[in-house]
Amino acid sequence: MSGSIIILNEVNEDLIVTQEYSNSDIFVELDESFPRIPKRFEHLYSGLDLQNIYKPENICDCEQHQEYNKCPHFIDPAFQTLFEVLPKRLAHIDFVNSENQADIRMKLFIQTMTALEQLPCIPVAKFNKDISITHNIDVNSKQPKPLHLHTIHQPIQKPSRECHIHRDLKQMFAKEWEEFFNPKPKVELNNKKCGSIMINLSFLSSFVLLFIIVIAVIISKSMSILATAMDLVLEILSGIVLFIASRLAAKGIKNGQYQHILHENQTNVQYIYARRYESLGVLGFSCIMGTCSIALGGECLIQIVEIIQDKYHQSVIFNALPMSIVLFTILLKIFLLIGCQIAANRNPHNCNSYKAYRDDHRNDILTNTLGFLGATLSYYLKGKWSYCDPIASFILCMYIMFSWGSSAVEQMKQLAGHKADDKVMDEMMVRLINQLPCSIYITDVEGFIGYSSGQQNVFEIRINVQNSITLAKGHDICQKIQNTFEDTPGVERCYVHIETDECINQFE
Repeated sequence: MSGSIIILNEVNEDLIVTQEYSNSDIFVELDESFPRIPKRFEHLYSGLDLQNIYKPENICDCEQHQEYNKCPHFIDPAFQTLFEVLPKRLAHIDFVNSENQADIRMKLFIQTMTALEQLPCIPVAKFNKDISITHNIDVNSKQPKPLHLHTIHQPIQKPSRECHIHRDLKQMFAKEWEEFFNPKPKVELNNKKCGSIMINLSFLSSFVLLFIIVIAVIISKSMSILATAMDLVLEILSGIVLFIASRLAAKGIKNGQYQHILHENQTNVQYIYARRYESLGVLGFSCIMGTCSIALGGECLIQIVEIIQDKYHQSVIFNALPMSIVLFTILLKIFLLIGCQIAANRNPHNCNSYKAYRDDHRNDILTNTLGFLGATLSYYLKGKWSYCDPIASFILCMYIMFSWGSSAVEQMKQLAGHKADDKVMDEMMVRLINQLPCSIYITDVEGFIGYSSGQQNVFEIRINVQNSITLAKGHDICQKIQNTFEDTPGVERCYVHIETDECINQFE
């Protein structure tokens, strides 16, 4: 399809044709099984070979049916289309190889099995009567109720007898089939307990270390040790601020619940996007950290100038007691760092908090080590080495300021609706064209944008479907896309606009 871009000349009030365009210039297409997507996602299709993929069985062994096209599962053409394009979709998921590939495959498997259970299969139903009763299917009927590919009536049950459809799915989803129907006993309880212990130790140790490091500051009168103490104080305060922000965020709407609130017309929710409190908390505290860092950095510069002018007469006293305190702090932080790393390795699916504490302990080791070196050199070597203590303190202040300054800039970008990362955009596009059974109805993904909303992302999608799609089916497609996206971690909202080839967009 090609056309012209037309604009209105405001002076002569004439319509002016500005340039020619064609869909080949703005869309890319793999084959008829996949929707066309915007050209900026061309790398998701380029290089994929669909020649050597799994070929489903072409013989039906459901009851007396031996002809493939007369299989009772294919009484609904939507399921037949979905089933026949599955090998291509799985090949594409494996080709893209995103970080959440396993999750995408598993959700596609579950939705496919759910759709399969809504269709009549006499041999399977005879051996598994629960399925025939609970899925609104009359086993003796040749006409099932309309298939809604997103409807889940009950947990999927393993078939007592496998027909050719099940064998194909078992072959295509070998790993997912095994994990879903033969799950391994969960052994993560001790790992989670270990992780929670490390988090509690990390939090409680901050108060202990603050108490003893204040003693070290009073005794040593060291600016570099004072900078490490300030970092520790602000770290504790930031934890409190973020805790309050997370409690406020919990009063808002949970992920995936926005549509429920809208349909139920609830008016008791005061803050629709309360999760942005987390970003506001980080932003506000970053300003406090920056202000404190600048103030202490200024004191360090004054001390350096006084040393140059021989006006500074207060020397650092870094004897055995403050030295032992700082060394104990460094060793404890090393222990906590190793513990958090072990907890993160043992809990790969819930490791963000452990990694955050690990990185925090690593930074504390660096800052305490620098403060220790500055105070030690200044105390034992004296003379020109007296500059080491205020210089080390100034470096720590600049580090704290730039570290939290970058956090403030990042939070401002997120609150302003910064464009989502390319990796996130690619993953969500893969979910759109592969994870959803209803994607067989999508002919074009005409618009696809993602942007931040605080700590999470919002997506707006414009898709094109066939002209023959009914209003009810169009609603089902939009609803399914919204549900899938908003149930994905890191996604706050998803807005879907659906069109057909005959739609004409007019913008004022």
